[in-house]
This record gives sequence, structure tokens and C-alpha cells, in this order.
Amino acid sequence: MELIEERVRALSKATPEEKTAILSELKQLCMGENGDTAIDKIERTARSQILTVQWDLEELIELVRPPAPPPAEEPEEESEDEDEDSDMRMVYNDPRGLVLHCNQDGSRWLATQMDPRTRMPQTFELQQEEISRIKMQLAGSPHWTADAPK
Repeated sequence: MELIEERVRALSKATPEEKTAILSELKQLCMGENGDTAIDKIERTARSQILTVQWDLEELIELVRPPAPPPAEEPEEESEDEDEDSDMRMVYNDPRGLVLHCNQDGSRWLATQMDPRTRMPQTFELQQEEISRIKMQLAGSPHWTADAPK
């Protein structure tokens, strides 16, 4: 393994032709019987070298040890929140910026309003006491949909 250290150190002063020969020799060592040991030694020795040598050695290692394929993606399970959100329906839509959604039984409500600072819509869940108060405040509004719970 001293041969690897010697060859890696020689790369920084090598001419382009010598560099090609050294990299070829290192590649053969990596492809040989003790290839994994050679690769590990090259990686450790490369850390103390100038960047251009490190880059050459990184390219060599990528050639002899291609990156592992990414792990197979497992299908994501839907969370309960996603299931609950899919049951939501719009029950109030004021063009001035307030939209209300609720689930089938009316136990869960979401409000969407424009954030005055960012001018982006923000959605938040309403608490039970807020739902009652909003229903009273908006009673008689023409912006309730036909699906709105009474």
C-alpha cells in the first residue's frame, strides 16, 4: 500500500502523460484482488493532496466504484390529515378573501385568508367556539354555498 501513497504523491508534480500513466496504474490496483483496500487507501491519501489531485482521484474512484443506485422508493402512506382534508368541502366563499371549508359532519372547519404582510393565502383550523361565532357573524351572507351546514 506504500505504492499507492507514493503514486498519489507523485500526481501533483507529474506531467500530463505521467499523470495518465499513474492514474491507469492506480485504476488497475483498484480493479485487482484487493481493490476495496486500494480504494480506501486512495481516499485516505487523497485528503492530504492539493485539490486538483483530489479531483483526479475522485474521478478515478467514481470509475471503479460507481455510486450505488438510490434505494427503491416505498409508496408513501397517506396520513390521517390528508384523508381528513380530502373530505373537506367549501361552504363559504367571500370574494374579498375569506373561504371556509368543513368536513361532512361539520365537526372540523378550515379558514383561508390572505396574510396582509405576505399577500399569500394562509389556512388554519378553527376551534369549536370560533365556528359558532363565525356562523353568527356571517349569518345571512350571500356567500354561503348550498352545501353549508346549518
